[in-house]
Amino acid sequence: MPTISDYYAKLRTRYRKPKIKIELLHREDESIYRSITTDLINSSGALTISNQNGLRRHLDLSLVNLDGEYLPDIDGLWVGGKIKLWLGEEIDGEDLWFPQGVFVLTNPDAESYRSSRILRLKAVDKFGLLDGTVGGETNSTYIVPVGSNVYTVLRELLNGTSTSDLPVDIKTPILDQQYAAEVTPYTLRKEVGDVLGNVLLELQGMLSANVFYNVNGEIVFERDSSDDIKGSLWDFSTDEFNYLGATRTYKFDEVYNAVRVIGDNIDGNLALYEAQNTNLASPTSIQNLGFQRTWVIEDPVINTDTLAEDRANYELKRVTALYSDISLSSIPMYHLDVDHVITLTDSGLGLNRDRFLINEITIPLSTGGQMTISASKTEELI
Repeated sequence: MPTISDYYAKLRTRYRKPKIKIELLHREDESIYRSITTDLINSSGALTISNQNGLRRHLDLSLVNLDGEYLPDIDGLWVGGKIKLWLGEEIDGEDLWFPQGVFVLTNPDAESYRSSRILRLKAVDKFGLLDGTVGGETNSTYIVPVGSNVYTVLRELLNGTSTSDLPVDIKTPILDQQYAAEVTPYTLRKEVGDVLGNVLLELQGMLSANVFYNVNGEIVFERDSSDDIKGSLWDFSTDEFNYLGATRTYKFDEVYNAVRVIGDNIDGNLALYEAQNTNLASPTSIQNLGFQRTWVIEDPVINTDTLAEDRANYELKRVTALYSDISLSSIPMYHLDVDHVITLTDSGLGLNRDRFLINEITIPLSTGGQMTISASKTEELI
């Protein structure tokens, strides 16, 4: 079986043989009932991944449907139906696959013309079962009492023991040990018709964490990590043929070098913290610009100075990175993901192994298509 080293070596050649595979999954336990490979997948559509909390992955994919076998049906592709996407490369006659997520169907389209019959699948990652896209609405008031253990709340919400409104997620959540002892500082209350995904997003905002579904369909609730400790997943340059070019945008109107978080008023004392970019190596630091521009966040979810400090540092990292973006075109690569780092060397853009954090990836599912990457300059904050 090919190794990841074989894959990297293959990326450095001009001879590529990309592969696509989807697995149709039972709704109840996500077991596979059918696997469909490249020959039966229409060469159109794309996978889009965005670096955001909540819903991250969107899929648009078409199946060849000559005899109508893939038409939506209660025993197959139906409401709540799930599929898993794999993208890969044939190397020395064998396939190396990379998982790209587990998706829930939204609104399929069946098309029948003289020239073709296809079923177009549109799908989102499993957070769509929580945020109202295809589920997650509450039929009764949902309450998380003050002092509830965050771990317990997450596990009960996801496995369905805390409410009958949420489909069970059979995958074990990946929870950061940092939050094992954390408790909710106030009562969370969601009224009838709200969505349970908002509970997760409120906890995420409270703890300045990240919450999303990963490539294996597992929900992740993790502490945000520093970009400067992340290794580069690929070094793009004008010397290698995978790199097809880029546009660099200087977003001067979005430059901030301080973030002030104003939280709840508890007994007359505001939860408050201001984080400042004072790193002399950062071109947008207060010292280098000669002035301070502050982004103010008011959030009643924050009720201690410690939580305000965590949130301010979390947001400052993001606004600091926004001053320089790139939009990069490349031959498709299947090991890349958002919230990871790449480097770019291009003298035409004034870049020499400069580090960028991936914000969005669009991977075409057609042979010969170009992958696009949107990324922001990473900066260390001291």
